[in-house]
Amino acid sequence: MSQPLRDPPPYIPPPCEAPQKNIPALHARHLGQWLRAGWGDMYACPGIAAFYGGAFWVMALILGAVFRESPEYAMTVASGCILVGPFWGPSLGPGTG
Repeated sequence: MSQPLRDPPPYIPPPCEAPQKNIPALHARHLGQWLRAGWGDMYACPGIAAFYGGAFWVMALILGAVFRESPEYAMTVASGCILVGPFWGPSLGPGTG
């Protein structure tokens, strides 16, 4: 007589070999530091800051217009705006002009 089939043991993945990450806690008291750093970035590279601000403003106008006329396409436009950014980003960095 043959023995009944048994389920194989469950797969247990090996322990992670990646270095341990230290993620600091975020607090509202750090808001001033973040804003100062942001203003410093804007003063350091005003052209890039203005371009990104303008690009997001135009994308917001487009998204608003699409939402008013055809709300069913709003998520498609929003996704498209998010997908376009990473393709623009590398070409705008220092030394790429």
